[in-house]
Amino acid sequence: LEGDLLLVKKSAAAPEGATVVLEQQAKLLVRSVSGGMLLPANPEYPPRPLSEDTRILGRAVALIRGLSGEQVI
Repeated sequence: LEGDLLLVKKSAAAPEGATVVLEQQAKLLVRSVSGGMLLPANPEYPPRPLSEDTRILGRAVALIRGLSGEQVI
């Protein structure tokens, strides 16, 4: 959601079911990996196949939601 912060541990691979940040077709995406597919949390976006042009950048380790104000320390 708008304003959420996602903490990501840098990694080139991720286990089945992990939420990852990845680059595919020159776009940065946050998806879950399942059965060779990249699954979005938002149902408005379609699943995408895990393809050769997909580069996993890291695995999500924490989501921070609801911080007030603009400053994060």
